[in-house]
Amino acid sequence: MVCSYLYDGMDAIKDGATDMDVMLKWPDSPQWWGYDDWNDIGPYALGHGLGLSLHDRPFFNQQNVHAGMPLQKFQEGMCMAVEFYTGKKSGKDGVRLEENILVTKDGYELLSLWPIAELMECWLPYR
Repeated sequence: MVCSYLYDGMDAIKDGATDMDVMLKWPDSPQWWGYDDWNDIGPYALGHGLGLSLHDRPFFNQQNVHAGMPLQKFQEGMCMAVEFYTGKKSGKDGVRLEENILVTKDGYELLSLWPIAELMECWLPYR
């Protein structure tokens, strides 16, 4: 189940861990996503700080890690979103499942209030 990748990655987050610890829990090939290059899957699995803008620091994704960008180190007290795409491979039909967390000394505290397993479909017509 794709949700397991999201939560396995989150389980690697704690004070002093890095984004590489998260990436080691996520698929290690762009082909898993239906692409040939890491640059194509940048928005499919990522994490970012929460605060003043859409994607605050630290920001991490597979694309940056495989491009040799400096590792992001997690610190106790950081508020973050962790996101993982599920949907059609090589396509745009899908959704990024997201959990908001607070980094703690030994892990994280879940801040999201609505359980992903209970996500509902929007009945409004697409315009």
